[in-house]
Amino acid sequence: MTSRADFLHDGLAVALATVAPGSRRRLRPHFNPPLTSGTAYVVCTETNAIAVLDLPTGRIVQYVIVGNTPSHIVLDRRLRRAYVSNYIANSISVIDLVRLEVVDALDCPNGPSALALDGERQMLYACSVLDDTVSAIDLASGRMAGSAIVGSRPSDLALDPLAQRAYVVNSASGTLSYVDHKRGRLVANTVVAEPAASTIALARDLRTAYVSNSGAGTITVFDLERRRAVSTIVGLHEPQGIAVSNDSARLYVAETAANTIAVVDVRGGAVVTRLHGGASPYVVRANAVGDRLISADSGSDSVTIFDAKRQRTLRSIGGFGKPRDLALED
Repeated sequence: MTSRADFLHDGLAVALATVAPGSRRRLRPHFNPPLTSGTAYVVCTETNAIAVLDLPTGRIVQYVIVGNTPSHIVLDRRLRRAYVSNYIANSISVIDLVRLEVVDALDCPNGPSALALDGERQMLYACSVLDDTVSAIDLASGRMAGSAIVGSRPSDLALDPLAQRAYVVNSASGTLSYVDHKRGRLVANTVVAEPAASTIALARDLRTAYVSNSGAGTITVFDLERRRAVSTIVGLHEPQGIAVSNDSARLYVAETAANTIAVVDVRGGAVVTRLHGGASPYVVRANAVGDRLISADSGSDSVTIFDAKRQRTLRSIGGFGKPRDLALED
């Protein structure tokens, strides 16, 4: 796929070839800036691998084979580790990001899916779809540190490390569970969310949660302190993954049915524009600086990079087998 940047570069080459030799020095050379800095680690469910994508060049530099049917990934940037849940293998692969190889596999039964990491306490939280639980794994020992029953079919979770609390979206029951880690035990309390609730993202102040409801085409805005929904954002097309901007003023929502990333103004509670990229985007992430968005597009087996400031598509990159999740290392 030819990007706009590539088109401009090719156009300049033609201009240089046709202009009179004596006037070439007056033309300023055009340089393509890197798409963004850092690395993306993309979960490729179909090929049981993590694709390591160098973002400045847009090239896949390596595939790391993990367990059967990988689902989600989280990074420990301080210790340079990645943790990948393997749904069918009932395990979590531990990847050394320096050597780019699997160095351990943690047991996690009953279909592990979504993950969240408390890097300070070295505690990994995992949803198990088949028995409707959330478990905590002590990474220092590699052993389970507790589990709690949540709602039916937990599909995503977000972590408040200060409160040692996980918020879990239960897709089949349309509920949101508060899971507290107290005195070595996990305690869950569940409140009503929305039908077909699928993913969750927290605002930067950790007081507000955004829950996507794919079937209803909405996002529910939760006040986490009062434990209730305060508003609903409508007009979305099968929303899935959500990324929150650095200033919490915007949401970026992967719309699977429309093949777009919706940009939502939080204060106005409405979609202000849509970015077009690959087919069936499932997840979207924002980089640390906040100027780039990266989506994993399962329908086109691609990853798409967007300019968040100018709100435009930069490039789509292929070579991924049913990408399900991604994590960024800036």
